[in-house]
Amino acid sequence: MRHWTQERKLWAIVRYSMATGFWLALTQWFFGPSLLDRFNRQTGGSCTPSSALLHSLDPALRDHFSTNAMQAETLRDCRAYNGVWTHGHDVSGHCLLLIHSILFLNLEFLTHGNAAAAHTRPGATEQPQDERRARRPYRQAAKLIHGLTALWTLILVITMMYYHNLSELVNGIVAGTLFCAIAYSPVHMGNGNGGSA
Repeated sequence: MRHWTQERKLWAIVRYSMATGFWLALTQWFFGPSLLDRFNRQTGGSCTPSSALLHSLDPALRDHFSTNAMQAETLRDCRAYNGVWTHGHDVSGHCLLLIHSILFLNLEFLTHGNAAAAHTRPGATEQPQDERRARRPYRQAAKLIHGLTALWTLILVITMMYYHNLSELVNGIVAGTLFCAIAYSPVHMGNGNGGSA
């Protein structure tokens, strides 16, 4: 980052903040329930009391508890009632987060973290010692990013195999790529928030 201008540093912080805000709005909170919770609810999702819970209640309380459990707006609220979320379309949050993280980290590094490469002498076959030393943090960061990408890809494969059906996975992938498709599009990258050093 020592070759970065103040403007590039500012845009990197803006992109990171936007990526975090995107994830929060989809999965945690968006002026009430998250966007994915709202989508699940709109596609027929609802909270129902578990059968074990209903059988453990006094018969006079069963109707009251059932009514309250049905009012749960989110999966988190449903779990607080010891209920079970049923129906609705559950976009894979794990898939969304993993795809979003893989793309964001790799695109950020590929488009901005390699700034030192632009400052090496063109046509030089051997780099002077200080240039090699300056590039060492970038090589180490690349190794770390490759390791994280491999780990996250393995977790993504496990999620795909065991936890969600195909439509939930596809929607998770689409939602996960949405931010990067917009933030790293040529339109946005050419407006001073991307470009070369």
